[in-house]
Amino acid sequence: MADQADHAPDPTPTRAPDIRRWLPAAYLVGLCLVVAPLLQTLGSLWPPHFDEATWRYGAVGIFLSAVGAAPLGLLIALGAAVVLGHRVILRTVGVLSIILTLLVLIVCGAFALDVLQVRSIVRPEVRGGFDLSAAKAVLMGLVVMVTSILIAIAAFRAATPEFRRSRRRNAAELLVAQPDGPME
Repeated sequence: MADQADHAPDPTPTRAPDIRRWLPAAYLVGLCLVVAPLLQTLGSLWPPHFDEATWRYGAVGIFLSAVGAAPLGLLIALGAAVVLGHRVILRTVGVLSIILTLLVLIVCGAFALDVLQVRSIVRPEVRGGFDLSAAKAVLMGLVVMVTSILIAIAAFRAATPEFRRSRRRNAAELLVAQPDGPME
């Protein structure tokens, strides 16, 4: 009997921590993940030499390598805003996601032109590595753009009151049988 008492579950329920108190810090983490790549790129490439194709090629390569963290920051902010019900932040995340998508699209377009220009001066024995690094940068840009678009869609949907009401209504329609009547 004494052995069973030692292994009996504690009758007092434990409360889960209130995560809502921690979520505002998620906004700061998200902001850091969005701003840090921009500052890192700016710091690495100062002073700018926009007139040199090789500098632009390197600049875009550094930017596209660093910008991969930005969608993660937007996603963290999106999650916190959904849980906290901050519609203004949801819309802000949506707008920032669209801006990020457009920025990366413009950068990738300019990068393609610079790749063609710089490729002609690259030695033939290292051209394979050059092509591979250019493809990697463009692939990263595409992933960031697709992810940012999906985050923007999710943010604007979550910020729309009609979307929230329709989701609740659809959840109620999942009832299969009612206790008072036959199944339909």
